[in-house]
Amino acid sequence: LKDGVLSIGYDAGGDYIDGFSDEESKINLNGLNAENISVLTQLLQMFSAEQEQSQAIAYAVLDWKDGDDDLVHNDYGAEDDYYMSLPQPYHIKNFFFESFAELLLVKGMDESLLAAIRPHLTLFPQSDFLRINLDTASETVLKAAGRSFTGAETNSDPDDADSLAEKIIDYRFGADGHPGTEDDKRVDFQEMSLNQKEQVVAEKLKTIQTNVSDHVSVRVR
Repeated sequence: LKDGVLSIGYDAGGDYIDGFSDEESKINLNGLNAENISVLTQLLQMFSAEQEQSQAIAYAVLDWKDGDDDLVHNDYGAEDDYYMSLPQPYHIKNFFFESFAELLLVKGMDESLLAAIRPHLTLFPQSDFLRINLDTASETVLKAAGRSFTGAETNSDPDDADSLAEKIIDYRFGADGHPGTEDDKRVDFQEMSLNQKEQVVAEKLKTIQTNVSDHVSVRVR
């Protein structure tokens, strides 16, 4: 490189941060299915998408990658016949996402919404199950994941998920309240002071939790 300068880092909400980005700290588009799709709908709604719009986009995402010609949801989504009926027709992919640019081909998605949610998404691993590392996930991802488990089944609401996410962040930072210092801690719900509804949401979060991150990304400049 002679006199050049090499830096390794990643983009985080418009900021360039030195080091490696943990991909398991994000919501894996390829890990979404009919059982966990609410994680994406909640993320979309956090960035001003209406409920109907978020449902339509989320199920269209599932149809885009699911490998068949059947709608996942009777009222939402889109299959090959929709895309081939467009003024400039193209076929649905029916395979895992390999680029975020593909999202702009999905029914309902636009550039501004993609730019907003992009920092909170990953394409890795290419698998059909969703795992999130709660030790490294951002507050936004924690809130979206937590909100996906709220409702009648857990007798909880988005405020319970949001307060849980805030408590997770505070707990991880340790006594000094700063990330990346020696007193940082891994998430341990048994040691956290949670109310009953937060505990219910926490138990649900455990079903998609991973403690090991196998994928990292960097941008080399």
